[in-house]
Amino acid sequence: MINDLAKPQNYIGVNSAPDVHNANLGNPTAAELNQFVAQVASIATNVYASNPSSINLGTASNFAIDVVNGDYTMGPTTGYGILVVTGTLSFHGDYAWNGLVLVIGNGASVMSGGGHGQISGAVFVANTAGGTLNSPNVSWNGGGGNGIQYDHCWADYMESLVPPLAPTINSSALQVISLRTEVY
Repeated sequence: MINDLAKPQNYIGVNSAPDVHNANLGNPTAAELNQFVAQVASIATNVYASNPSSINLGTASNFAIDVVNGDYTMGPTTGYGILVVTGTLSFHGDYAWNGLVLVIGNGASVMSGGGHGQISGAVFVANTAGGTLNSPNVSWNGGGGNGIQYDHCWADYMESLVPPLAPTINSSALQVISLRTEVY
């Protein structure tokens, strides 16, 4: 019935699908992004060392705020809330995350394997290694119907849970500066 609404099924970004592209978020510095990770860690449900065997995935009515200081591999499973990974985040198979996924640190994300993985909310990947912004590494391979669906309800609500950054830095660097909601 989506054709009856005269709306396309998919909105393609700057490049061909998957529509992943660089976004201008007020040009935050590596220090500001790392401080944002520290802010999230200050309210985290759980903070883990690299490669935990499992994490608190939360539920639709009781979100988790998880910070993994290092690498993390997820799938097949479903989580809700904020997931921060400072190393390499690997998703595989039938995974789902509803909320924010922040890969800030090594800035590497790998989505692979078959299945029908889906992230609903927002994903932000930044390489802040060495105290400077470097090119992040995002790879997507394998079969299935994996995808990222931007959902401003999930993204905005999860972001609102993080305390404001200290006024000594440019706190506007991490605000949503553009939003388009399709009405149907």
